[in-house]
Amino acid sequence: MDKLLTLEEYLEQRYDLTDEGRWHDLVAGKLVDREQPSDAQGLAILNLTRLLGNYFLQTAAEQPAYACFELGLVLSREPDSVRFPAISVYRDGNRFEHLDELTTDQLPLLAIDHARNPTANSELAREYLRNGIQAVWLIDCQAKSLEVYHGSEEIELELHQIEYAPESELPGLRIAIAELFPEPDA
Repeated sequence: MDKLLTLEEYLEQRYDLTDEGRWHDLVAGKLVDREQPSDAQGLAILNLTRLLGNYFLQTAAEQPAYACFELGLVLSREPDSVRFPAISVYRDGNRFEHLDELTTDQLPLLAIDHARNPTANSELAREYLRNGIQAVWLIDCQAKSLEVYHGSEEIELELHQIEYAPESELPGLRIAIAELFPEPDA
């Protein structure tokens, strides 16, 4: 049986991995490869980042929400698990708190990542939700949709293809799903 890695051991060897560990998570003490996002997935995350940034600027007085990018979320210890979603959204706190951190124990309100396949999406969402994250958004570039997961015991999946208004997480935000997936210029 392979020895389970601790978070500290994982972080010590992370930069020796392919792409300095950028596409590796630690799940229950085992190193797990993540699929590197495609250009389309990267563009969808960039477009959502712009929408979120504008929203955060407009609502800064009412709610000091902010986003972190590829911040490692420590989901459990003994055995240790850390996941690196594309975007983690925090509702309050110091927006520069995680600036120099590779990982944090402070879980966000929302984890946003790339969709993989139905089974992997469900497992990933379940892991985030079971460990205290309120919502998970997975961007599916092939279906041009946004998968939204809620719940902890009974997981609920909403599929959005036109618009999404996440009132419970980010009141007043409206996401036109098509804006996440612009057609390339001819």
